[in-house]
Amino acid sequence: MISLVVLFKWYRTTHDSQKQQQAFWLLLAFSVSIVLGTASEMLAKNMLSYKIPSIAPILILIPVMAFA
Repeated sequence: MISLVVLFKWYRTTHDSQKQQQAFWLLLAFSVSIVLGTASEMLAKNMLSYKIPSIAPILILIPVMAFA
């Protein structure tokens, strides 16, 4: 969560448009991975009667794609 705050602050305070765009995409990627990882774990644990492997470690790789 601290990384989201730092990225948001960087996005708001930078004046370089290229760095602002980088901050935006990183902020979006981290937010999506946190939301999807949390939702998938909660849904899998509470809604399904059988156990499935955790996919949160795979979803946390989403920000890596933002760097590519």
